[in-house]
Amino acid sequence: CGHQVMIPRQKLEKSIRSVIKSGEK
Repeated sequence: CGHQVMIPRQKLEKSIRSVIKSGEK
């Protein structure tokens, strides 16, 4: 289990960055 969801690191990083940027403001 846990191997069905394979999210590219680039997409994950972009999502995390967006969340951090949104939380910063």
